Amino acid sequence: MGERNALIVLLGLGIKCFLLFTFITLGLERLIVSPVVFSIVVFFLCFVLMKIRPIGFEGSSFERLSRKGFCKSSGFWIIFILLSFSLTNVWFFPITGADGVWHHVKGMVYALPSADFESKQIISQFRQYPPLIGLLYGWLISAGVSRVTVFFPVLYLCLLYIFYYRCYDHVKCSTVAGIATLILGTTPYLWWHSFLPFLDWSAGVFYAVGMLYWFLLIKNILEPTQNISVKQNRSLAVLSGLLFGLASWTRPEFVLYSTVPMFLLIVVFDSQKEFIDERNPVIIRFSIAALILPSLWFAVLLNFNGSLDIIFKQLIMGCAGLWIGLSLVLFRVVNFTPRTSLVVGVFAVVICLIGLFVFLPSKFSPWTTLAIRFFRLFVVQIFFAGTVFLLVFLFTEKIRQRPQAEKHLGFFLLLFMLVQFFVYAYSGLKWPTLSLYVENTFIYPGNSVNLSDTRGTLAIYPAFVFFMFCLPGIKKGVTSGYVKRFLFATVVINLVLILAVFTGPRIKFIVENFEKSYEQLAETSGPPDLPNQFTKTYRVAHRLKEHVMKNQSLFLPPGDRAGSFRSVMTQVLFSQKLIFEDDPYFWRFFEEKESPAYMLIKQDGEVNLCNGEEVEVLGETGLVLCKLDKF
Repeated sequence: MGERNALIVLLGLGIKCFLLFTFITLGLERLIVSPVVFSIVVFFLCFVLMKIRPIGFEGSSFERLSRKGFCKSSGFWIIFILLSFSLTNVWFFPITGADGVWHHVKGMVYALPSADFESKQIISQFRQYPPLIGLLYGWLISAGVSRVTVFFPVLYLCLLYIFYYRCYDHVKCSTVAGIATLILGTTPYLWWHSFLPFLDWSAGVFYAVGMLYWFLLIKNILEPTQNISVKQNRSLAVLSGLLFGLASWTRPEFVLYSTVPMFLLIVVFDSQKEFIDERNPVIIRFSIAALILPSLWFAVLLNFNGSLDIIFKQLIMGCAGLWIGLSLVLFRVVNFTPRTSLVVGVFAVVICLIGLFVFLPSKFSPWTTLAIRFFRLFVVQIFFAGTVFLLVFLFTEKIRQRPQAEKHLGFFLLLFMLVQFFVYAYSGLKWPTLSLYVENTFIYPGNSVNLSDTRGTLAIYPAFVFFMFCLPGIKKGVTSGYVKRFLFATVVINLVLILAVFTGPRIKFIVENFEKSYEQLAETSGPPDLPNQFTKTYRVAHRLKEHVMKNQSLFLPPGDRAGSFRSVMTQVLFSQKLIFEDDPYFWRFFEEKESPAYMLIKQDGEVNLCNGEEVEVLGETGLVLCKLDKF
């Protein structure tokens, strides 16, 4: 397996999801008789396309580098062992994380013969989230695959393969590329997310791979050679833009992060002394590929009957603004020369800062928000130890002497962090004071290790490692001296953290619970790094599943109770018609119920609705199930 095959997997997943999205939008999902055959056809066509028309790699890795492959690089077997354990985690642990449960439910909805993007089985927040993960889950569920997170470790392997060959192509040294890939692959936080059921990992992989090909495009523009054709740059623009678009189709805020490579690409063209004929064709291809997928999803959201969350309204307006800005750039109304781009950047920062004082809800102090976001911007990096220690090499290098392409990669990193800073500044605070953030970061790190700003940083770490290994000090010292020892120590620190924090406790948990069924595992406390908050709710749901038949109505207590009652009940009892007490028109449903129907109530609560009816005590859950044959 090489870079080409890894890219086929990523593009195949994206194209398949787009086709599923199209079928569901047009109401043609019933035409997909065999999901497995459909998948084989899609991936085969991607393979043929890459064989017939390689996307921008003529004279690059696929043709010239008949040297040491990734599987022969130093540390590959360490990566292979980590990949194997990621797959083991996917196979053994059920989806019980709060957000993960809703994404699983979303996949179940999308797997139905009559899928509906606006299904009421999904709560409003997750209904509005971009569809990529739900479509992937739905595809696997419809194909009979129960471990739907299996593609997360596959993304891990694809990322590392592509990273290795992109690094190899740039630094021209297999040893440097191998060590860089090993450090990236052993980054504890990154590896941990390679089997967790969250959106950020998928978005991060697509964004990181898009960055790698965007860098190659920038390099081709700034350092043109006879081997680089117009066709290659146009293909790279489409490829990198599409990968950024797939990231935005996973996490909605990534449409804002996509402005960073788009802006820098325009700056590169407009900074040239002479006008480049390929300016508009490349910018058009990149921008359309990056914006079309999120724009299509926003169009679907605008056709929802219910109201949209304010965050999605803002993102829709932001996306519309990007299309308007793109038209101004293409008609050369705006030229981003170095001076102009600096002025625009400073102006944008000032406007965003002023906006915090104008638009931020009154319950959040702008000064407190700024202090907390500055604190989190830097302190989240401790969760990426020891890879973050590579930063020390920045103080030993003369960055100004680096090639223009590498400088633009450095600007990419800085601008991404700046955009991320403002995205989370406007998104509100989990805790109201800076002291609570400090406490939950250093004293109780488990409370903040999986906050959105930490998970969002996943997308930039491959670019960070790539940039650091472009520095001559690392490239020259990687085989001997203190640099080699430092890099070796970094890998050791990463592996020790993986073993102590994740692998060791999870292996212990697997050994102790190996004989339990998949359902029984959902009722356990879960591994220490991701404890199960819904053990009691799963026990109740599984007992209900034993007594309630498919398609029967079940009246339940309010769905917003502590413990994500609604999400777990919907996940486990998906085939039943669930009506929660806090649903609109609950009593109308109750009166119009089909016979027989069931109601779940507390054992020591009001039971007048169950008088004279069949009552079943659900073990030690403290709840009873009563059959309502009449009302």
